[in-house]
Amino acid sequence: VLTYVLNCARSIDLLNELREASVSPTPIHEILRDPAILTSLLTHRKKPRRASSSSHTPTTRGIATPSEVPSERERDRDHARSESNRARDTSRERDTSTLRGSETASTVTVKPRKKDRDRDRDRERESDSASILTQVLAEEERQARHLKAVLRSTGARLEEELRRADVAETRARTAEISVQDLSSRLAASEAGRHQTELDATRAQEECRRWQMQADAAEREARRLQAELARMERAKSEADQAEKEARETARRAEQTLREWQAREQGREEVRRLEVRRRYSDGRDDGFEDGRAEGYEAGRQDGYEEGRDVGYETGRTEGFNAGRLTGFEEGRKASYAEGYEAGYAKGRKEERVRALEAFDRFIETEMPHRRRGGDGSETDYEVGTSHVFLR
Repeated sequence: VLTYVLNCARSIDLLNELREASVSPTPIHEILRDPAILTSLLTHRKKPRRASSSSHTPTTRGIATPSEVPSERERDRDHARSESNRARDTSRERDTSTLRGSETASTVTVKPRKKDRDRDRDRERESDSASILTQVLAEEERQARHLKAVLRSTGARLEEELRRADVAETRARTAEISVQDLSSRLAASEAGRHQTELDATRAQEECRRWQMQADAAEREARRLQAELARMERAKSEADQAEKEARETARRAEQTLREWQAREQGREEVRRLEVRRRYSDGRDDGFEDGRAEGYEAGRQDGYEEGRDVGYETGRTEGFNAGRLTGFEEGRKASYAEGYEAGYAKGRKEERVRALEAFDRFIETEMPHRRRGGDGSETDYEVGTSHVFLR
């Protein structure tokens, strides 16, 4: 587009130059417009006219025109001036030959001298007019040639500029088509970029949503892991509590078996003691019954059977007292010794068993234990009782 504008500016400059060359007045026009120069040319004779004509050239050269051109135009003007000088010399030779012919005719045809002088003057005037016209025509020819040369060069330049303008217009159209293509591509790329941005934004939203879901899933997983760890700890604690309870039950069972064994031993000892006491009571009862029977029988036998005889009473009293004392002593000593020994042995063994159980509870078990079902069992240890709550 810029090249096209420059070419248009050059074409406008060429048109202005052509218009200036066609409108600007020529030097010969300036000469013809000057009445003093025309009068001097017409009034002087040949010789002065030659001087005037010779002086016309510097006058013409010295005339300042508003449309002076660069050095090429000056060279064309010099060439045209030389041609006009040659044309002027040719016209002068023609005038000379004409004058010679007129003189020959004047000699042939005898006329008055005055008429010949007038005729010569008219011829001179005509010759001056012809020379002026020749100069004008030569100058016009030179100007025409110069204008033709200028027109040819200007036409060539104009054709070149038009060709350049066509090329520039073609380039401008091609550039415009390229710009339209690039604009369409740019619009397509902008649309694609906008669509890509929308897709990227949508993908980012999806990524954020999936990230939020992943964070929620991770938090849930951590919560489940914490819950699982808590449950595992609770399970391990329950297993430990169960193990401790089993160990405690085993120890309690072992203690119970030991207590039962000790109780059985004590029962056996008690039975042996009862038997021993029974034997001792029996012996004591026998002795006591024997002594009492003996005394009673002796007294009775002495009082009643003294007469019957000492030997019979003694034997019968001895036997009867012995049997009666034995049976009564046996019954009394057995009942009293058994009940007293049983109650005393049971009380002593119970106290010993409770003391042993209290020592076991104090040394082997804590005072407070959590049960397997979540309830709490409190052991209150006393000297004689164990309360389970």
